[in-house]
Amino acid sequence: MMLAPPDTFQSTKRVDVLVSLLPSAKPLKERARVHLHAYTSETVAEVRLFDRNQIAPGETAFAQLRMEEPSLLLPGDRFILRQFSPVVTIGGGAVLDAAPLPRMKRDASQSFLKLLANGDPEQTLLARIARRGHDGLSLSQAVAETGWRRSVIEQRVVRAVPQGEVLRVGGILISTAAMEGLKTFVTATL
Repeated sequence: MMLAPPDTFQSTKRVDVLVSLLPSAKPLKERARVHLHAYTSETVAEVRLFDRNQIAPGETAFAQLRMEEPSLLLPGDRFILRQFSPVVTIGGGAVLDAAPLPRMKRDASQSFLKLLANGDPEQTLLARIARRGHDGLSLSQAVAETGWRRSVIEQRVVRAVPQGEVLRVGGILISTAAMEGLKTFVTATL
């Protein structure tokens, strides 16, 4: 259970993760079904790999877990994976993105996940804003996507706006590059 005001976070059936297999595990194949354990919840999930057909024992890779039941997971949450049958622990990992965009290209997803896995908080927030394009990211979406308090996001935005990386339009955060692209499109259309 997560203690937060109503509608702060959204449960999800898809999460992008960094998975590490135990050296003693069997290879984990694309589309394999696994038992996902996070905190007190357990559900069955299908593993979708980004850049390979399987994860070898002892390896780490980016994957998307598509769960049968929605779960409340946030970036940084740890989980355990168990083989579907017999039920033995095969590895675990960390949630990188609990709100993956449905139509994000595979290459773009991988570079985004690398940034989430290795980036600092400011770069993470800027990447989340940029991937939304000219639609932008609302402050409440930013809270739900990052798991950070609103005040933490506000502090990071205060630093990014004067540097010209982000525009704030009401409660929406838009990357400067996306806004420039939109201006160019509108100008060309007129």
